[in-house]
Amino acid sequence: MTHVVRVPCSDGILALERSVNELTMKERDLALDIIEHVFPLLDMKAWLEHLLEAVPVGRTTSFGALAEALGSIKASRAVGELLASGRIGGPVHRVVYSDGTVHPNTVEELSMEVNVKNVRGKANVEARSMVSFELEHPPLEVLSKLQGSMFPLLREERPDRIGLVAGIDLSSKGDDHAAAMSVTDPEGRDLGGLCLRGQPGLPYISGLLFYREAPLILPLILKAAESGLIDDNTLCVLDGNGILHPLRMGLACQVGASLGSRTCGVAKRLLMGSVMSDHETLGNCNVSAVMDGTERIGSALRVHGSSRAVYTSRGHRTDRETVDRTISMVMLTRIPEPIRSAHDLANRCRSETPS
Repeated sequence: MTHVVRVPCSDGILALERSVNELTMKERDLALDIIEHVFPLLDMKAWLEHLLEAVPVGRTTSFGALAEALGSIKASRAVGELLASGRIGGPVHRVVYSDGTVHPNTVEELSMEVNVKNVRGKANVEARSMVSFELEHPPLEVLSKLQGSMFPLLREERPDRIGLVAGIDLSSKGDDHAAAMSVTDPEGRDLGGLCLRGQPGLPYISGLLFYREAPLILPLILKAAESGLIDDNTLCVLDGNGILHPLRMGLACQVGASLGSRTCGVAKRLLMGSVMSDHETLGNCNVSAVMDGTERIGSALRVHGSSRAVYTSRGHRTDRETVDRTISMVMLTRIPEPIRSAHDLANRCRSETPS
């Protein structure tokens, strides 16, 4: 039987809960409030260290138990990568796999505290040594709550026109990160770009991409608007999802709702839903509906002759038909040109030596 450890919230987690509760759901001002009051509190390293300190001597926990304590089992991979990075303090050796298997690097240290047995050639601990956690305000649940509370801001509009198309993407390698925007007209002619280096928020967690990428994306879009590179009619195309999301609030929705900007998402893999076999032709693309039950939540676009699709969905202040028509116009290969150009620019920006 798993032993449950009740863990009081750390000051950082309490501050995050308080900041989210105090946010006023209002377009444009919301982005600045999130940048100032939420993003600085996205400290998964500190959250994990707080939980690890609660694991008693003689007990173990698992990557999944830590992820669930933070508020999402989908964070298990991010937890494992952070623990493997060597940047987490505390008794990391007490973390084992969900089946009790012990990582070879921690066997010696862990065997000084608990009974480690050889089972089929692998080091294992007994299930009764495992602990799970009760945390009053799991931080990832707090962030999901913010995500859901932004939904009423989301508007579906059919724009009179799309003046510019701005592809936005991130590039990360090790501790070097950059976000870039590449702007084209609707026919795909390059009109320039902008790049911003800095630190993202959380590690990648499925469904919570906003909290990884928006700490760079929101300032990038604000800077582009201030410099006149984009305007209110620009469609910002993000490498991620819009309403094609379990909460109908993917990266493109949250970015758009917090800034009041026109946005859509273009994802390389299908997060959810089913792709219908029937398709229509739009430009040089085949377009198939992506359905969640009876609700159409996006489209699968394939360039003629290609077997691989991208998955589009509306974000804020646009509609599905406009999104699919616009993306099909700038889709020469599988990746739409504005996103491909933004990715290339982000790679170049990230690899440059800082001034």
